[in-house]
Amino acid sequence: MKGTCPHCGYFSPVEGFLAIDDYKRAWAVILELPGELPRMTVRYLGLFRKPGSDRAMVGPRALKLVTELRDLVGCPDVQWKGGRILPNKAEYWIQGLERIFEMDGSGNLERPLEGHGLLRKIAYGCADKAAEAGLREKEEARSYRADGPG
Repeated sequence: MKGTCPHCGYFSPVEGFLAIDDYKRAWAVILELPGELPRMTVRYLGLFRKPGSDRAMVGPRALKLVTELRDLVGCPDVQWKGGRILPNKAEYWIQGLERIFEMDGSGNLERPLEGHGLLRKIAYGCADKAAEAGLREKEEARSYRADGPG
């Protein structure tokens, strides 16, 4: 039985998807990711190929990309271009991937991607919005207590 990855174009007998050590290790890393990220990561890897290309992503490159992504998602903090350091959550990366897929679907994504820069920027933006919302909630709670009965 033969299979083709719909995202990276790798074509092989099914055993080939697990026989090459780097692909096997990449799958293990992908499966460590929380929530919807494993499913989304496979699609994300396809964005590192030139549209219409029949070339498959080589195992070492796939392993490098998913390992970098795992490390970004697993880091306790997120930062972008010298901005403030914010708490990190997997949901920011999920939101980032969703936004990238929307950009790709509307033709506003330049492919192939070279690295995780765009995803990092979007995830940081999500973290920044969440931090701002948290600060507003604290300020509102503080002002409510100050104005309330007492």
